[in-house]
Amino acid sequence: MALIAISFSTAYGQNGPSDAPICVATALTPAAGQSYNYAATIPALAGSYDGTGNFKWYVTKDVNLLTGAVVANNAGEIIASGAGSYNANVAGGSNIDIIWTSAALAAAVPYYLVVRYEEPNESGASTCTSMNMKVYRIMPINTFWLKIESVADAIGTAGGVYQCAADITGAVMSEPAGTVEYTYGQNVLYVKITASGYVGNWTPTLQLTGAVLDQSIGSAGITWKSGAASGTFTSGAINGVYTSSAPMPSTMAGTEIIVTIPIDNNHHEALADQTIAVAIDGSYVGGSTTFNDKSNVNGPCTDALAYEDTVDKIIKARPGVNPVGPNTFVPAPLNKP
Repeated sequence: MALIAISFSTAYGQNGPSDAPICVATALTPAAGQSYNYAATIPALAGSYDGTGNFKWYVTKDVNLLTGAVVANNAGEIIASGAGSYNANVAGGSNIDIIWTSAALAAAVPYYLVVRYEEPNESGASTCTSMNMKVYRIMPINTFWLKIESVADAIGTAGGVYQCAADITGAVMSEPAGTVEYTYGQNVLYVKITASGYVGNWTPTLQLTGAVLDQSIGSAGITWKSGAASGTFTSGAINGVYTSSAPMPSTMAGTEIIVTIPIDNNHHEALADQTIAVAIDGSYVGGSTTFNDKSNVNGPCTDALAYEDTVDKIIKARPGVNPVGPNTFVPAPLNKP
């Protein structure tokens, strides 16, 4: 039986928890989307059983294992494959592979995986066919978790916590007012999200804090990419929550998603270091149930707090320039800081 122990190390630039939740997924407590192998052996009995008889594997939620309704394969809750055909007698089919889906997790009830075996007993003067059965008790669990960290570029190069303020893009005098309007360029921030412990799509939201009112999201918008999958985050106030236009992918071992955040500085001169916090939150749906990402903050393998997975991106200050003689520079317009 498969055993998945989730662990991770602390990442540089991480504010929120970076350790994986202590969620122990096994074949008896399976994670949604992961394939597990279930097997049985038949002890040899001289002149009788050698394990070449018929195995029959099936799943039920009914405590009456013999007559209860069988969970249909490929109908939403399970996907069965492998040597043992599902709910059918197969000679020598001593094992079967099963994926327990998010719908099985949403059912929040035990599943019973039954194996029935029959083989002719040829000992003694006559032959008869005998049957026996055993059961595994299965309780799917949610092991989905998120991690966010700083990267330096769109290909996920490590680092990039610090970057310099963007260059000046315009300095235009206004006459006869005698003012000068300065505009400043764009800083592009990159973060990497890793979605693990669940196979399938999930719904992300992103939160930005620490920007100033004169900054705005660039015209390209906040975008993300993971292999062939991509999406954008809806625009809104510079400090706030952004919702993705498309679900993101996740795998048990971890799917990496690069998020690109263009910030137009407009009239923001950036004379002091600026910390912009980028946080991620996410969930997925099984049936009519929503499952949140997990962490250890409120106890082992408990629902994460909203936006607890966060990382700081720091835009370093540009140099200030002060007048000496004469003692006054041309001012900016009053409504353009």
